[in-house]
Amino acid sequence: MALVPRQATFAPSRRPARPLAAPAESPSTSSTRTSGRHSPSLRP
Repeated sequence: MALVPRQATFAPSRRPARPLAAPAESPSTSSTRTSGRHSPSLRP
């Protein structure tokens, strides 16, 4: 039970641009691509 709330907090904290970019992929198409490329580049 301790892994459920812990992972839920880590998921949105680790990649908050993923769920937010899904519905806002139209207005933020270029921003989403840059953010996704910078994330893995900064901390692989």
